[in-house]
Amino acid sequence: MFLWSYYETIFRPVGRPPKMFYVDSQTRQDLSSSEEIECREILERYVRQHQIPVDNRNSDGSIRYCHKCSCIKPDRCHHCSDALRVNSGFGRFHIVFLLFVAGMFAASITCLFAYHLYLTARNQSTIESFRPPVFIYGIDKNGFNLGIRRNFRQVFGDTCLLWFLPIFSSCGDGVQYPVGSRAEQQSHSPHSSEKKGRRNQRSSILRRGSGVTFRQKRFRAERKQLLLINSDDSDDAVREI
Repeated sequence: MFLWSYYETIFRPVGRPPKMFYVDSQTRQDLSSSEEIECREILERYVRQHQIPVDNRNSDGSIRYCHKCSCIKPDRCHHCSDALRVNSGFGRFHIVFLLFVAGMFAASITCLFAYHLYLTARNQSTIESFRPPVFIYGIDKNGFNLGIRRNFRQVFGDTCLLWFLPIFSSCGDGVQYPVGSRAEQQSHSPHSSEKKGRRNQRSSILRRGSGVTFRQKRFRAERKQLLLINSDDSDDAVREI
């Protein structure tokens, strides 16, 4: 629908006034050789004789006439400097095109907006939604979840009137963040302290190493030896054949 409406907007002809709006050659000559007042009378007489349906007038009350096109302008029509002729700009294809464009952007932005409202309600960042934070006691994707009301106040601030203004109103200093009740209990429990101590001890052992060294294998030499063995085997197979 988007491409269809775009095609109609670009390639659909805007149309021309009917032939009855174009004056004949004699009237055209009379208009070119007459004064302004006489031109006004000529046009009014021409409209009455040919029963041309026009209701719009110029600011001085005269018939709207295009000297470039030799055409009496129909209602709501004007001379287009790009098309170089009188036409009407009224239509619906460009409106339908803009409707689909606005709809596509609205759908994508609405989904993104709803997703970030969901993250705010859980007090999570975009990275934390894919990679949960690791605390002393382990992984906890809801470690900073304080409840929906407190989560929104943590991000937007305590003053609701400032939520819709582009000013800083968030709580905290950007370094320390309050954690949920479960995270707070787990961080102060003795089991988590012992677990943390074992993890630190294990990591320190891994960093220091055991002092045992192993001979490095030379990959190129072994690869060359394997190639020689494979070539000898293939030669033996050929001799047997």
